[in-house]
Amino acid sequence: MSNISTSPLDAWVGAFAPTASDLEHITHQLIEREVPLSTRELLLIVLERQIAEEQARVRAAAVGDASPYLPGGTFSVGQTLSFPALRFAIGRVVETRIGSNPLAGSFQVIAVDFADGRRREFATQIESHPLNSKPTSMNGSSDSIANQEPAALADAFAARLEQRLDAALDVTGKLLRISGKWFSRDLLVHVDAHQLNLAEAALDMVGGGPLSTEQIAPQIDLPTGVNAKLMVFSLAHALHRDDRFDEVGPTGEVLWYLNRLEPDEVLRPPRMLQPAQPTVRGAALTPELRRLAMELDDEYSEHAHPANGETQVRLVLTYPHRRAGTLPLTPRLAAVFPTARISPRVKITLVDGHTGKQHPGWVVRRERFVWGLAPIFAQYETPAGSFLSVARGEQIGEYVVTVETRRPVADWLRSANAPQGQLRFAMSKRSLGVQYMDELIILAESMEQLDILRARHEQQATTLEQLVQDVFRELVKLTPQGTVHAKTLYGAVNIARRATPESIFAELVQRASFVHVGDAYWRYEAQAATA
Repeated sequence: MSNISTSPLDAWVGAFAPTASDLEHITHQLIEREVPLSTRELLLIVLERQIAEEQARVRAAAVGDASPYLPGGTFSVGQTLSFPALRFAIGRVVETRIGSNPLAGSFQVIAVDFADGRRREFATQIESHPLNSKPTSMNGSSDSIANQEPAALADAFAARLEQRLDAALDVTGKLLRISGKWFSRDLLVHVDAHQLNLAEAALDMVGGGPLSTEQIAPQIDLPTGVNAKLMVFSLAHALHRDDRFDEVGPTGEVLWYLNRLEPDEVLRPPRMLQPAQPTVRGAALTPELRRLAMELDDEYSEHAHPANGETQVRLVLTYPHRRAGTLPLTPRLAAVFPTARISPRVKITLVDGHTGKQHPGWVVRRERFVWGLAPIFAQYETPAGSFLSVARGEQIGEYVVTVETRRPVADWLRSANAPQGQLRFAMSKRSLGVQYMDELIILAESMEQLDILRARHEQQATTLEQLVQDVFRELVKLTPQGTVHAKTLYGAVNIARRATPESIFAELVQRASFVHVGDAYWRYEAQAATA
């Protein structure tokens, strides 16, 4: 019996693709079972088939007339060979010749014709080739596909294999996916307009939602005698196609909400949270400024901290998010909050870390913010510059937000106002009961006046260059040294216009009027500006 070697496992994974036969088999399985199946369940079906086919090829090659091709072997014209590295393709030797490669020493070359009409050449009589190592079992080495268990293979390479299977299923046109499960279009149960109106009424009765598909189904007169899972899938498909309903559950959980009852700030994200211009990518910042940009951890910054598996994230509140009652969805925070396959908005519950009081919240991933913090900010009189932390709660969908409090202490604090439409800063002694970052603390004297200021700058299309200069010159008045910390400039500019650290810091580096005086401090020189 010949010793047969299958292709290495990593090579098989790299080349994995469902065949047309695999996809046809999946369609038949879905029709036969009459229940939707997840990508993982369908992947197991494909792996079982492909492993069985590989094992059949191994057995056929072992009992047939073909000899396994090995680089160290000697073969003659007319001989039939099996090529394990080519998934046991069978070919016939039609020519032999002496090899010519001074670096390889003496060897022979054989030309082989395959059944598909191809002719390929292979080196032989090479004694020191790694493929000459023969496996001890008929099914090949332990890492060959023929020796794998479908479940173990799916677990080990889930991301790559499921992604390729999803892509293949998408293009068939015969299947559709709802909330991570696939089913045949031909077996969908019709859900009519009357039933969808009843679904809207069911959600309306609970304030818009959220409700699961299973909770809605009993309330809308669906036909009886139909497989329950098929009925739920068909209803989910109908809800997806109706603009009145939004799927707002995290990955793995299907929850529905009425679009018209979602908060306006969630449907139409506040403009104050969106940078007025793209961040300055690759700006020529000093190492110090790049470090400061990372510390600021702006959700639109190219230097934002990457996610590192934290279960609790500490952050500093900036003015735009204080005003909007939101949190920035930085990479670190995004790893704490839920994800969704398709839903642009995910409904969550925000829990006050001090009192346990719950508040409705929303994760808006595309625009990078979490909405629903206004009551918590108001409870603790939280200004821009305050420290807070976010962690997952005990229940799924709950997230604990804790404002870092302290015994109220009177401090000299920076404040902002906009009398006569001009941004002005001052230092005043205030009692504050929260922990804060010195460089970013800014008390808003009148958020309404600052709103008017922001709108005026937007209407007049004030350039970032002009805004940075104006804000810097106002901040200079607050210190006897006449210097401004780069972080303070970032926080202050963002009162009037949303901008990333890189965009603001690039102005410091590029404009001659700004002079670095050490650490993160800068001063303004009017003469340099006019030179």
